[in-house]
Amino acid sequence: MDNEQYFKTEDIVRCNARSELVLLERVGLQMKICEQQVEVAEIENTIMALSPSEISNCLVIKIFENGEDRLAAYVVSNNSKFSIESIRDYCMVYLCPHMVPSYFIVLDQFPSNANETTDRQGLTVPSPSIDISNQYVKNSEEAMYDSEDKMHHLWSSMLTLDSLSRHAYYFALGGTSCSLMQLFNQYQVHLISDEQFDVFDFLKNPTIVEHIRHLMKVEPKMSTVYSSLHLTQGVASFAQTQIFVEERLHSMDNMIMFHMPIVYRIDHGSLSLVRLRRALATVIHKHQPLRTRFIFDNDKNMLNQEVLENCQRVFPPLTMSIIDHVDDILDIVRKEKTNPSLFDLNAGRVIHCHVIRSSQVNVDEQLSSEDTIIFNFHRIASDEFSIPIFLRDLHRAYELNGEEFEAFSHNYIDYAVHEREMNMEKATTFWQGHLQGLSKNLLRLPYDRLPVIATTRSGRGFTV
Repeated sequence: MDNEQYFKTEDIVRCNARSELVLLERVGLQMKICEQQVEVAEIENTIMALSPSEISNCLVIKIFENGEDRLAAYVVSNNSKFSIESIRDYCMVYLCPHMVPSYFIVLDQFPSNANETTDRQGLTVPSPSIDISNQYVKNSEEAMYDSEDKMHHLWSSMLTLDSLSRHAYYFALGGTSCSLMQLFNQYQVHLISDEQFDVFDFLKNPTIVEHIRHLMKVEPKMSTVYSSLHLTQGVASFAQTQIFVEERLHSMDNMIMFHMPIVYRIDHGSLSLVRLRRALATVIHKHQPLRTRFIFDNDKNMLNQEVLENCQRVFPPLTMSIIDHVDDILDIVRKEKTNPSLFDLNAGRVIHCHVIRSSQVNVDEQLSSEDTIIFNFHRIASDEFSIPIFLRDLHRAYELNGEEFEAFSHNYIDYAVHEREMNMEKATTFWQGHLQGLSKNLLRLPYDRLPVIATTRSGRGFTV
């Protein structure tokens, strides 16, 4: 429109006396998939645009499967043999990867209720054992690469599927960007340990056949050996800096975004609180991010980190609660998610343990059946992929009754330093190309730090 790009947000707004747009409500239907907002109407309109003469209607819903949110598209067509592959291929061209539905179901009409409207509850929930494996069967073509069978096994294992086509699209099979990076690491270990595989090509064409083509033309890897720097102080990583800045910004709006509570209930047996405290201290001593404080240097506009040697400074005594009813646990978990004083990044307090006991307690230092433990982490120190490692080491430390075990040869603070030595030229070129033509004067904000004066506003604005 007028040689400018616009995006229809489906928002209803009003213009106030200061010519500002005030949000009233949303009329569009959005869903969150892979941590990104998805406009359902955009997916439905794209599918219907493939063949208006054969596709008369489309409905996209979100389903929960194997711990993941996935999209399912129900397509009404007068052609019962309409090719699902053609719909999927069309979507992969015109939609972002995370917007391509994992399932496509062709119907002659939608089920209706008594009011003659679409009965969403009457739609058959797709089964991965029927829908995906039947649509994606491993090709009988001759293997293009000696390791195709191994590659197929890695894909099947990561996606928990028995069979799939070499032309299958990773995201359409229910894969996420996080699991794709895990698969990339599996490639580096099992397939290309001595070769340099470009992660950008890997993400751009996520099919088995495309990965094989890239593997056939990769170049020998120039080995870089990273050694431990034995640091206790240094610069924070880019990811840590982003979390630190975002938390500071959102704290002005009383928004708590980076608490990660994990809840466990004891089903049977007992647990010693004395040994649990020792095990936690051992794990915190081994994993430096769990005893790291963060200091913002206003003079250099940089976030630094410092590893603390004294674990007692960062790990206060266990929080104990006694409840009368199991529903009280939900209230405690809600507070664990929203309590702004639970963590203190400047003091290095990034982990918290809350023990919840029933009112019928006989032994003070023993947890028994129906008792609950909440391990709460700040995301600057941990993420979902770190939790299994934490639990593994906690179990081992508990069995050893707090006895120290081997430390890591490399630590996260080493990575934060080496990260700034990486060649980011290709990534810079990528983003410069995508942002080319955008105005550089509309918004000037630091990307990796807080403004020097974060509590003041300019008062200037732009009318849109």
